[in-house]
Amino acid sequence: MSLSKQEKDEIKSRLDRIHDTVHLQCDGYLVSARLGHISKTRLAIIVYVDGVLKGKWLDTTKPSEEGKRFFPLHKKRLYTPKEAKLFKKKADECFFYYRKPWFSTPNVFVNHICKHNDDIRLVDYDEYSRLLAEKMEDKND
Repeated sequence: MSLSKQEKDEIKSRLDRIHDTVHLQCDGYLVSARLGHISKTRLAIIVYVDGVLKGKWLDTTKPSEEGKRFFPLHKKRLYTPKEAKLFKKKADECFFYYRKPWFSTPNVFVNHICKHNDDIRLVDYDEYSRLLAEKMEDKND
């Protein structure tokens, strides 16, 4: 089940307010996102999966399921077209790919989540806490 237009609008409006957290259940993963500081003067939507943020999810050399589903992939040019021709580089060798643990706007976050997940549900804090506790208990068993 995907999100309705009302739910998408609610998520976007809540993520426009600083430190307001949105909790989602996406294909069995528990996701929380909030607007927070990523530097002294910059705000972004910070994403946590199952209550944590692991660096290995951001690794593009060994892509993880969590990384693909919940963190945006960015591409940066290593060589200008002129340099690539000079160094005889193929088109795919001219770029560097990386993931960030945040999104620039609520709209980008919602679009990414909807595109990469099939079953998405907006949950409240109490349900999120209960589901997270159950998940942690299952991991410990």
